[in-house]
Amino acid sequence: MIPKPKFDVGDTVWVSDTMDTKHQEQCPDCLGTGKWLGTMPTGEQFDIHCQTCYGGYGSSGRVTVHAHDVRVHKMTVGSVRINTGEREHPVEYMMNETGVGSGTIWYEERVHATPEEAEAYARTVLLPQWLETMAGHEARNREYKRKEARRAYKSYAIDDIRKACIKHSAPEVYEDLTGYKLGEAMRAKKKKGAA
Repeated sequence: MIPKPKFDVGDTVWVSDTMDTKHQEQCPDCLGTGKWLGTMPTGEQFDIHCQTCYGGYGSSGRVTVHAHDVRVHKMTVGSVRINTGEREHPVEYMMNETGVGSGTIWYEERVHATPEEAEAYARTVLLPQWLETMAGHEARNREYKRKEARRAYKSYAIDDIRKACIKHSAPEVYEDLTGYKLGEAMRAKKKKGAA
């Protein structure tokens, strides 16, 4: 059976949509300093870039906070497409305002006769979907930042341990602590110093 579209070309409709706004706030992990303080087991301390607010050019001490809300657009139907082979979205619209032929495709469930219907759909269906998607992105981003922080901390710590072991000619301590080998040049230096 061929579905019958709710709207025809030239009809004025209201389209449900979501919007994302963002603003900057002080980083909750470094309290705006852009640095974390790392402490070695020996008590030695060092600064590393805060991985929460780290960007391409260093840590700014600020993070971007996203806010999500709904919005509705008043538009004019420019094209109606029916695809009998499509079960989930058999009726699609293209609007004059967003391009006909090569523009945004609006599924019929997002197109409404009144702004109230459009806003209700956006609040009850689109916004929860959007928030769930964004929560997943933010969780993955937080986990990535945590991994980067652990990697950065380990990198700084290993580098400091390596320098201390070279300084004190103790490659076996470095190897025991890190699982990495300092190489034959360090071993030769140790043997030469012992002779």
